[in-house]
Amino acid sequence: MRETVESDKDGPPILRCALMERAVFSEIHITGKVPRQVDPEGHAANNVRALTAEILERTAALRDAA
Repeated sequence: MRETVESDKDGPPILRCALMERAVFSEIHITGKVPRQVDPEGHAANNVRALTAEILERTAALRDAA
């Protein structure tokens, strides 16, 4: 599926960073705490930082292109 979407030049952009540590994210609903509150230097918190950085980078690029 991913290869099909990535090969479609007119399709939506695909993030380089993938959402990992999904079990930790599902625990947010149980504990009420986000990954950085549970383990600030853990894999899930680092994954959130990487996703955030990429989204902000792409948003800035879109803004600059407008």
